[in-house]
Amino acid sequence: MADQTLPTPDFLDIDPGTTAAAAAAMNRSSVLTPSDDAVVTTGKKGEVYERWTEGAVVEATWREATDTGLVQAVVQVKFRAGGKNQHAKFWFRHMLNFRLIAGSATEEEKKKHQFMNDKSINALTSLFQASGFMPKSGGLSGKLLSHMFPPKGTPGAKSDLINKSVMVNLCNQPNTGKGAKTDRQTQAESYLPGV
Repeated sequence: MADQTLPTPDFLDIDPGTTAAAAAAMNRSSVLTPSDDAVVTTGKKGEVYERWTEGAVVEATWREATDTGLVQAVVQVKFRAGGKNQHAKFWFRHMLNFRLIAGSATEEEKKKHQFMNDKSINALTSLFQASGFMPKSGGLSGKLLSHMFPPKGTPGAKSDLINKSVMVNLCNQPNTGKGAKTDRQTQAESYLPGV
C-alpha cells in the first residue's frame, strides 16, 4: 500500500508531441478491422489477404531513414466516421530504396527491393492523384516529394497533403517482416479521391 503521508503531486503538462509519440507507440503493431464487405483472397502458399476501402483524412506526412538505409514516406491518417475503424489514427509507411530509383543499386538490392519500391511508388503516385497534386508530366520530382514529406521533426515544415480527404485501399496481410510483433499487418495499397 502507498505511503499516505507523502504528498500527491499535481499532474504536469504533456505536450502534443509527447501524446502523439505515445499514441504511435501503442498503435505501431495494430491491425485494422476489415469492413463486412472486404474481399478475401488466398495466396499460393495459403496466406490470406483481406482488401477493402475506407475514407480518411491525412493528418501528417513525413520521411525518415531506417537502420538499413531505406527511406520511409509516412502518411498518418484519421479514419472518418461510418467505417469499421472510425476515428482511429493509423500510420502507413511506404518504403523506398533510393539507390534503385537512382539506378545505382546492386543486383542483390534489385532482387530484394524492386517489388517494395514499385508498390510504394504506386501508392505515393495514387496519393498525389487522389489529392490533386499529381504533376501533368506523370512523374514525381524529388523537390515535390521532399516538400510533401519533410524530414520527421522539422520545425515549421507542413505538407500540402494535410487535411486532404482520401479513400484508402487497405490490405490486411501476413506480417513476415524481420522482428514482426504481430502475425498480420495492414497496409495502404493505394489511395482514391475522397468523397
